[in-house]
Order: sequence, then structure tokens, then C-alpha cells
Amino acid sequence: MDYFKVKRINNSSLSYINPDQEGSPSKYKAYIDGILPKESSKSLEFGDLLHRKVLEPQLYNIIQMDTPSDTIRSIIEYVVSSASKESLDECNGNLDAFGHLITEGASEIGYGGSWKDSTVIQKVITSGGDYFQGLLDTKNKDVQIVSPSMAQRVEECNLNLDSHLGAVKLLGEKYAKESYNELEISWEKTVDGKEYSLKSKIDRLIVNTKKKTFTIVDVKTTSKHVSKYPDSFLFWHTYRQLAFYIDAAKEFLKQRYPNDDYTPNISHYIVCVMSIPPHMVRVFKISSDHISRGRTEYNSLLERINYHTTTGDWVNEMEYQQGQIAWEIKID
Repeated sequence: MDYFKVKRINNSSLSYINPDQEGSPSKYKAYIDGILPKESSKSLEFGDLLHRKVLEPQLYNIIQMDTPSDTIRSIIEYVVSSASKESLDECNGNLDAFGHLITEGASEIGYGGSWKDSTVIQKVITSGGDYFQGLLDTKNKDVQIVSPSMAQRVEECNLNLDSHLGAVKLLGEKYAKESYNELEISWEKTVDGKEYSLKSKIDRLIVNTKKKTFTIVDVKTTSKHVSKYPDSFLFWHTYRQLAFYIDAAKEFLKQRYPNDDYTPNISHYIVCVMSIPPHMVRVFKISSDHISRGRTEYNSLLERINYHTTTGDWVNEMEYQQGQIAWEIKID
């Protein structure tokens, strides 16, 4: 399946309606309507590259090239995605031919402010011409343009993962007779009589066919010291992600082995590596208490989605619709 095109609820989308993660009914509605702006950043790009390098090395195909700023890249990518195939084929790498798309892309992200259109166009052409040509050269190939510095960081992180005993045992194939990387699962979940259509993409699922157990392994990067990762684990509600993945894995294994009853191991793991030097690696063991907390949270968020779907009110919060007009500020 094309995971990103399948219209099902995944763990990430639950954050859009979670008030504890700056979510709201309108933000979630924008997501399901396909109009929520996609998040992009250097850290997300780096994480995606490292995941491919570690979990799907056969898909790690890059071309190293000095790339312009994120803003200019965004505008150039807008041009390439918006222009017709014929116009791109006929332009001979001439970015000047797409002035109107350059100004549209710049306007969408607020680049240029009060500058004249001609100034915006010239700055984008000067800074992004080589990147534009690179995108044209790789457009129909399974290749990604990456800056040399980012490619080097990916290699250094991968080397450190390969030399860390805990990471090798969890990510290395010789330690698992049956495992799946970047496993995409479509599944159903019933909460209080309501069935939800869900999807998950699990970094790594390790299956013990003798003991009928399974383990979830998730790879994370951090731009802080690895000792600070537990704070990020809580901030991003990663305990909910793991609970979501465990329940997805249960459904996957139920379909794959209908005559067996697979149960999750007591512990599941986060393999975390620093995206900055010295690229230290640390493995974190996640307790069953965190998993229980995550399952309770994602079930409540599914019920929140159902509530707004039923009422049709995607503006006011559920609590407000239910009569709550004031919130208490709690003392930690």
C-alpha cells in the first residue's frame, strides 16, 4: 500500500487533536481534509535518511550536492512539483522560464516580503539554479539530493550504531530469525463499540516464533545529548506511539499466524543516536507502565475524534461542547 495516501488514523495524526500537544478539532479536520501544511525540517530529513540507511539500506540512494537554504529549496521544489512535465522537459534547466511559479512558491512561505517579484525571482535563480538542475536530473529516479555535511552525519551515526552492542542486537539481522523493518499495517480497533480504521508503520518488529512473542524496536535521533532523550520521550508522547505499534503488531501477527496467539514482550526498545557529534548511542528499555499509559491516551483520543465526527463541530473543543466553560490552571 502507499502508506501516506491511505486514509486511516495513525499515531502521528492523533497529536493534531490532542490538546496536550497543541492540537485542536480544526487542526485535525485540516489533516483529514488534506489541507494541513506538511511539516518539513532539516531534523526530519536527517531522521528519514538515517532510517533508510539503517532499516532499508537498499533504498538509501543519494547524490551529494551543496544545497541552498531551506527556504530556497522549498521554492524550487514547489516549482518542480507544480510545473507540467512538458515544460520541465523543454526548459533545458532554465529556471527563468518559471518566474510565475517562483513568485507563487515564495508567496506561500512568505519569502521576499515587500520585494519586487523580479527581485525574488533573481535571488531564487541565483541561489537555487544548481539545485533545480539536480532535481531535474533525478526527477524520475529513486535518488535523493543530500548535502555532503548531512551525508557525512548519516554515515557517522550509522557507524556508531554498528559498533554499539545493544543497537546491533536489536537492529542486526543475525540476532532475529524473523523480523520486519518499516512494516506497514492497516488494522481495525474497537473502542466502546466504535470501530476505527487505523494504520501504522513500525520501524522494526522482531518475532520469536518459538515463544510466540514479539518486540518493537524504534530508532530515534536527537539533537541534544542522548542522556536528555527521556525528556523528549515524554514531550513527544512516544509511549503512545509504542502502544499503538504494539496493538498494530498484534493484529498483523493474528493475520499472519491465525492459529497462534502472539503476545508482546515485557520490554520494548528505543535505539537513540545523537544527530550531532559525538553521535553517541543509547538504548532505552520501555516499561509496561508506559505502554499502558500510551494505550489509555490513544483510546481517549480516538473517542475524541469520534465525538467531533458525531457532532460535526470541528471548531469548539469537546469539553466546551459538553458544557465546560473554564479550565483550572494546575500546580505541578
